Amino acid sequence: DVRMPGLDGLSLLKKINGLASGVGTIVVTGYSSKEVVLKALRGKADDYLEKPFDIDKARAVIEKVLNAKKYGYSNDASDTAGKIEHIKLFLSRNLLRKVMLRDAADAVCLSPKYLSRIFREHEGTGFNEYKLGLKMARAKNILKHTAYNVDQISDKLGYQNTESFIRQFKKVTGRTPAVYRKKTRGKPRSR
Repeated sequence: DVRMPGLDGLSLLKKINGLASGVGTIVVTGYSSKEVVLKALRGKADDYLEKPFDIDKARAVIEKVLNAKKYGYSNDASDTAGKIEHIKLFLSRNLLRKVMLRDAADAVCLSPKYLSRIFREHEGTGFNEYKLGLKMARAKNILKHTAYNVDQISDKLGYQNTESFIRQFKKVTGRTPAVYRKKTRGKPRSR
């Protein structure tokens, strides 16, 4: 836990990595901020959970960390592909926060310029385009499966104003959020 009495969780993480590298570690925090997440990832935590968390989410994170250890993936992967996968996970976990290229670069100890170049080479798209794609995929899912209005969705995805969200959604999908919702909900379900 990040705020344990005595030795804080991030200091303990450093000790664990020094004594027994390769041990799966999950940081738990009720004080989630971009800085805490970055410190945990820089400290080579395999994942993190925000309090309060539900049992299913905790179980999924624990299973993921155990499987990663079993099959050899490490958060501190030194190869380019490992760093890119780490960034993709970082982006998906922090989709609702304002994450900049510098934040992602800090998480894998690279310069922003270098990360930008290798991300494009590896993924075939730029960092910001990839991040936008994740946000729009989340927006589509929310539109399709919830009753949230466009203002609420825009706010959930961290947009300062709804017009900006609508403009980006239309640019990516070719439709406004309202039209997208109407088209996807209007389709009969196939069996």
